[in-house]
Amino acid sequence: MGAAAWCGLLAAASALAGCGGSVHKSSPPPSPKPVVAASRAPQLIAMRRIDGATWQTVVVRTDGTGDVAIFIGERGGNTDKDFRLGGRELGQLERLAAVARRTPEKAYFGTPAPSTVYIIYVQRHILQVGTGHEPRQLRGLTGILSGLIDQYA
Repeated sequence: MGAAAWCGLLAAASALAGCGGSVHKSSPPPSPKPVVAASRAPQLIAMRRIDGATWQTVVVRTDGTGDVAIFIGERGGNTDKDFRLGGRELGQLERLAAVARRTPEKAYFGTPAPSTVYIIYVQRHILQVGTGHEPRQLRGLTGILSGLIDQYA
């Protein structure tokens, strides 16, 4: 949170402190929950699934940590979930990411226009895929990443 935001919160708290004439004791604030340090591992792969006004994004890092975030219209962020993949799942995802890096960078949509679009990001390589029009070699990748979105959303 920036300095301007803190100043705004402090001013609002000061203004509210003078409101009301009754004196009451408030319960002590709850103990802070431990904060899990964010991984600094490089990103292995990310995918955004767009279905109308809903954007769902999954990011997996090279150490197996990842997160899923959902954005609906202009609102979003409060459904961010962290996860960690096991060694077998991470190995499978690493192999599929290598296949995605070798896949020609273009849009795979077809007609009629797909109801769901996947945008896959793998090491500065971007693939756009519509449901039902995925190249055969990418179906496993979109399936696993969609499964992670569904599981952690």
